[in-house]
Amino acid sequence: MPAIHWLDGLRRYASERGLPPEEFEAGLNRLVGAAVRGTILNQLELSRRWLNKTLIGFPDARPLSLRVTGDSGREAARHQAENWYANLVTAARTVIRRDLMDEVARQASQFPIVLLLGDGGCGKSVLAGRFVCEEAARRFVGSVSARDYHRHWLGEVFNEWRSGAHGDDLAVLPAKEVIRRVRLANDVEERPLLIVNVDGLDEASDEHRQELRRLLDACHTQQPPSPNGLVLLLTARLIEPNPERTRDHLIRFLTSAHYPEELAQLFGFMYVRDFSEDELQTAIADIPRPLRGRMQESFRFLSWQPSKTETLGDELRPEPFRPVADPALVESLRHPALWGEFLDLGPEIQGMVLDDQREAMHELARRFLDRFFRKVLLRRPTWPDQGVREALTCIGRVFPRGEPRGSRSQHWLAPATGPLRAQEARDLFHEAVSYGMIMADEREWWRWRHNFVGEYLRTQEEGI
Repeated sequence: MPAIHWLDGLRRYASERGLPPEEFEAGLNRLVGAAVRGTILNQLELSRRWLNKTLIGFPDARPLSLRVTGDSGREAARHQAENWYANLVTAARTVIRRDLMDEVARQASQFPIVLLLGDGGCGKSVLAGRFVCEEAARRFVGSVSARDYHRHWLGEVFNEWRSGAHGDDLAVLPAKEVIRRVRLANDVEERPLLIVNVDGLDEASDEHRQELRRLLDACHTQQPPSPNGLVLLLTARLIEPNPERTRDHLIRFLTSAHYPEELAQLFGFMYVRDFSEDELQTAIADIPRPLRGRMQESFRFLSWQPSKTETLGDELRPEPFRPVADPALVESLRHPALWGEFLDLGPEIQGMVLDDQREAMHELARRFLDRFFRKVLLRRPTWPDQGVREALTCIGRVFPRGEPRGSRSQHWLAPATGPLRAQEARDLFHEAVSYGMIMADEREWWRWRHNFVGEYLRTQEEGI
């Protein structure tokens, strides 16, 4: 009886570190052989590192049990997810969209695949990245750009979770085997056990998307199929004006299904928009009271809502806060990609922006564009920095003044080709749409998401 209890304990120990039952016998033989040799030579170590080396195969094997704290596989996954998220936005500039986070959590508990769709710069990536960071306290999580995803990605990060020093030396497992081993280490834990965030599905090449199909196959053929061990979050920009049509298009592409409704039970779906008024009301709590009051007054003015606290007589008297000078600016600040740059301006320049002062608006536009340049060059490191800036300046100069939109071929590709190569100019267009700097329809036309950005670029060309 004691021997059986001892063996059961070793099996649990091995399973919690990613060794499956079919490999346990070989690991046990290594352990016994090493123990016999060490006893004969009077060199028996009997340490955790020795146990890991002989039974699991490497000395720093981390436990994969979700209940373990300290140096565990879950903690290694958490650090990776937080580093990925930190490249998106700093904590000081993050608006926690709690209602949307709760909706992601609800859908992740019901569906193995959840699509987060929205326009460029609406906060899809930040929402998904923040969600997995919060979930990292109780499950395995991972984040990867769709551009960087490849067939062995999940197997490689799984090895990094298992070992800090020897992960590169371990055999890379297929996705289905990773899911199985995580489940074996956590057979009684709440599902899902693993959440993977794949960001920017619309920006992935056909080759990358083909590899993602394999991951989706591993996801929706899980055994048992419910509750799910793995949940995928897929973010993508709207490729059609109607979000439901974009969802159906992506389901067809990823599954080769002619009728997406047949797979509705596998896909959750969220349409992520710019900040609502309530979300922006929460966000402005971080700015000084006089500026906060001006924005709140502008909300009330734009919605034609009377004050909830003042009498009719009070309403007729001059208000303590004057509204924002340009009502269109309030709508622009609903754009999450722009809001972070506005927060970084500081109270003095923020006040000048609300007054629609030209120099302050140019400073906001410059910061917004600088963040775009950094994002583009991080993803396209071979592109010329100055070429990207010069291309946008040329585009700003030729955009038809006083017109709501411009032609893609005439007002983007033509002026951008010169500072950039033709393919780079085409790719820059898609980067600008993804960032939310421009809005494009499904034909040939596009417009600036924020008009003051286009005006700033025009003045740069004129040398003002």
